[in-house]
Amino acid sequence: MFANPAYCETFGKHEEELYLQPLLSMVHEEDQEVVRQALSALYQPPFTTYVEQRSKTGDDWRWLAWSHRAVLDEHGEVISIIGVGHDVTERKQTAERLELAAKVFSHSREGIMITDSNGDIEVNEAFTRITGYGRDEVMGKDPRILSSGRQAPKFYAEMWSELTEKGYWSGEVWNQRKDGTVYAEMLTITVVHDAYGKSQHYVGLFSDITAQKSINSSWSTLRIMTR
Repeated sequence: MFANPAYCETFGKHEEELYLQPLLSMVHEEDQEVVRQALSALYQPPFTTYVEQRSKTGDDWRWLAWSHRAVLDEHGEVISIIGVGHDVTERKQTAERLELAAKVFSHSREGIMITDSNGDIEVNEAFTRITGYGRDEVMGKDPRILSSGRQAPKFYAEMWSELTEKGYWSGEVWNQRKDGTVYAEMLTITVVHDAYGKSQHYVGLFSDITAQKSINSSWSTLRIMTR
């Protein structure tokens, strides 16, 4: 086994140490079978494989992507294997975070609306359940289609002023469903900026608090009547 300096640096070992260490001993036990299969595949056409695995690098486990190629002699027999690897840990972690975010987005009980500067809108199932609007019905539309008309223009001016200044806004809003009924929601809007500080997306997270406000109103009325 021969290894270049970058390989030794990645694994935190001297080249002499690597000679004596079995290859699979540096592979995470959950990935060892995949690596075995990849190495076995090198002994048949097309004599190349690609595998992503977790490897022990120093005191840490890192995701490494390996491209292997078998070297053949004049008789077509494998005489050596060349492997080129690179660290894909960051990409893997990003993918895991995105997968988690997608699950939260899909299964959240709170409505979520994400808009961008192009007018594209993405909503989750809870948004449709609360508002009655499906994704296709709001795509390319102004979020003001939900407006009930109960808030004065000054209300929205102050909202946008706070969004611009602080990057977020939270409060109660009266909106209107697709069927025309008005409902109260607790809304939080967060601005997502790009690497240059420009507003890229607006993420709105809301829950229907109509029933809660109705109960509070009933209690307030009861208190007044019993005074």
